[in-house]
Amino acid sequence: ITEKDKIEESKKKLDEEFKNLKHKASQEEEDKRKKAEDKADKEEEKRKKLKKKKNEMEKEADKDDKEKKKDDDEKHQLEEELDYVKEQLKEEQQQRRKIEIDNEREKDDKQKLELLLESIKEEKKKLTSDMKDETEEKKKQQIYIQQLEKENKQLKQELETKEQELKKKIDEVRSDLERDKIHQEKLNEHILGDKMKLEDEKKNVDRQLIALKEDFQNTLAEKQKDDIEKKQIKDTLKLLEQQSQQIITEKDKIEESKKKLDEEFKNLKHKASQEEEKRKMFEEEAKLLKVEGSRIILTAAKECNAAEELTNSAISSIIETAKSGDRERKIALGRSKMWKDLTHELKRGLNLQIQPQPQEYQGIGSINMNNLSNSYSDMSQFNSSPTSTPQSSPPIQSSLIQQQNSTSNSQSTNSTQQSNTSNTNTNQTPIQNAQSGIPRSRSDVRMEIMNKKNQLQNQKEEEQKEKEDADSAQSKEKDEQIADEKSDVLNDTLTKKKAKETLTSKLNQKSGAQTDRVHVREHPQREEDLVMRQKIRRRAEKIFEIAWRVFEGNDDLEGRVQAESSGFIDAMMYVLLLQPLDTLTQTHSRAIYFFGRKGNNEMYHFLFEKGALNVLLRLCDHNDPAVVMDAVSTIDNIVIGGGNRALSEQHHPYFAAVAHMNGIEKIFNLLKRHDLSKGVQDTAALCLGKLFKGREVGVYDIKPIKKPESGPTESEKSDQKSQNEAESEKKGEINQIELRLQMKREIVGYIKELVDSTNERTKDMAVSVIKVLCLNEGNHKEIVTKDFVIKMSNFLNQGNERVVNNVLLIFLYLMQNGSQSTQARVSQTVDVEKVKKLTTQQTNTQTGRVIAINAKTLLEFF
Repeated sequence: ITEKDKIEESKKKLDEEFKNLKHKASQEEEDKRKKAEDKADKEEEKRKKLKKKKNEMEKEADKDDKEKKKDDDEKHQLEEELDYVKEQLKEEQQQRRKIEIDNEREKDDKQKLELLLESIKEEKKKLTSDMKDETEEKKKQQIYIQQLEKENKQLKQELETKEQELKKKIDEVRSDLERDKIHQEKLNEHILGDKMKLEDEKKNVDRQLIALKEDFQNTLAEKQKDDIEKKQIKDTLKLLEQQSQQIITEKDKIEESKKKLDEEFKNLKHKASQEEEKRKMFEEEAKLLKVEGSRIILTAAKECNAAEELTNSAISSIIETAKSGDRERKIALGRSKMWKDLTHELKRGLNLQIQPQPQEYQGIGSINMNNLSNSYSDMSQFNSSPTSTPQSSPPIQSSLIQQQNSTSNSQSTNSTQQSNTSNTNTNQTPIQNAQSGIPRSRSDVRMEIMNKKNQLQNQKEEEQKEKEDADSAQSKEKDEQIADEKSDVLNDTLTKKKAKETLTSKLNQKSGAQTDRVHVREHPQREEDLVMRQKIRRRAEKIFEIAWRVFEGNDDLEGRVQAESSGFIDAMMYVLLLQPLDTLTQTHSRAIYFFGRKGNNEMYHFLFEKGALNVLLRLCDHNDPAVVMDAVSTIDNIVIGGGNRALSEQHHPYFAAVAHMNGIEKIFNLLKRHDLSKGVQDTAALCLGKLFKGREVGVYDIKPIKKPESGPTESEKSDQKSQNEAESEKKGEINQIELRLQMKREIVGYIKELVDSTNERTKDMAVSVIKVLCLNEGNHKEIVTKDFVIKMSNFLNQGNERVVNNVLLIFLYLMQNGSQSTQARVSQTVDVEKVKKLTTQQTNTQTGRVIAINAKTLLEFF
């Protein structure tokens, strides 16, 4: 019992000790926790202090960077001014050297004059001695003269008698001459009539020769075509043998494809039932969202036309973009995919045009052009600030404009909201509500997407039913065609007869315009080729329309770079060169125009390297003035970009290339066309002036590249040469000289007229072009007239600093590079007081400082 009591007491002690230990442990844990919290608070305070210090340091660093940038800009400006001053000092040193050389020449001339004076003095001495001898001789001569006078009196009397006789004879001769003149006039009239007849006969003979040459070339071309067609017929015979085997295999494939289509149709029905259940669930949720639901319904109704043509791949891409937050990356991928699809479609059409085969044309009808812009138009569904398009614009335009607005920043949306509020169109009300600044959650976006998806799937089910009915009818027709083709292929005699008939009909055709029509009627394959070519051209035109609508009003350089990298620009250039000029329209020219309209100098150089000038010069011969306007404005942009890249060079870098392409004459001929507007002719004249930088207008030795013509061989050409080739070459040289003189007069005169334009931009461009032409002395005669110099000096009072600087440079170039007559005319007409005011004018801009420097250098010449 005592041991039990002891044990119980010991247990109680142990329990008390255990409780004490627990209490101590809990207190220690609390102390540790408090210490840890204190440490954490202290660390947080330290972090906050460090963040404040970092922010202050970053602000100071930003201030330092801004100050550095300002210092760098000022240094750059000072360096430019120093470079300009150095160039002017160099020019002054050259002028001083010229003056020293002239002084040395004057000294040599003075020495020569002194020697001449000494020789003249010696000659005077000799003359005085000779004069004394002459006085003695004069006395002797006077005596002799008196004797001669007496003899002269006698001779005069005899002459008077003879003169009377001669007058009578002269009257008789005059009467005879008048008769001869009348006779000669009659003969000259007969001779002129004979010359006119001979000239008419020569013209007729020349026309007949030209017609014979054309007929000869046509016959050769037709022979070549016949040879090509013979080869094609042989190839078709081989292809028919191959197709006989392919048709048998294709029938088996068609049966297998039917089975697969039936299985896919069953799967689609099962999916449609599942999606209907989902649609019901989403309709119940849509009732709760009254405001957002009404807006989504209105926007979906507007975008219904564009959404009808979306494929299953497009819908899946929309869902993926809704799930992922990286929207901009998806848009960029969609754009690159669009350009790849466009280039693929263009290249496919080009291959079919180059190698036309009837068997390849069967798959063209299945190409869906609307799928080309799906990846690009799908991204427009996530546009937070869509813009309404005119009712007359096609659905392609609306989708593209929405995509363009989706790439804009959040700051630009606020500015578009203010501009859109001014429009009173009722159709824009839901869009304005969407732009009110309310943030859209991801669930709202999913609701909008799924509603559109359900609408599209309902439409697709109806289309699939119609397609199944059409496919069943087509499969029956195909089976019948395959059976007929099998029977035709198995009978070799029928194929041989057809081939013989085609060969004989093609060989028996005659030359001329009527043979082509007969050939097309007898051979339906040629008709099919023409129809397929027209289809390909229509599709290419749609692709060009998509391209120019993407580029229109868009400053996005990334999109243009993607078009470059995908090869779309190369395909576009090749289409414009390959397709006949009559079939090209403004949609083709606008694609290249909008691509380069808002580009930089590197973009214009890229177009030059891709051969855009050759394409655009070809479009200058088009009959449509709108196409010519796009071509000329794009050429002018490329020329401006090339000039900006080579400001320090004396000549324009693209001049040789344009001259080789016969582009100078083509652009010059636009000034003579009456169907073009004045704006097009203005840009053409200014473009030519920029190309003739530092050159005499109309004078260049570069011969244009002649295109190879299909005609007679070299041996036949050598036989056709005549003796009058030398005379024709001389006439050609004379015509070229006359054309170049006319070119100089018309181009320089046209640009001088543009100086009086009411448009400030054209006036500024005209003055800058005249500045460039003044670099060559050969243009001074046409430029420098008294009225024009006065007009230029009046521009010195204007507020436009760029025009004032260009006018000062014009006067400087005329004084530096001009002759004495031009220098005298300029010095007499220019108002020196206006130039002096410009030297003292205080301006903070860089151009103002340059104006002061140029004015000081100009005053040195006066």
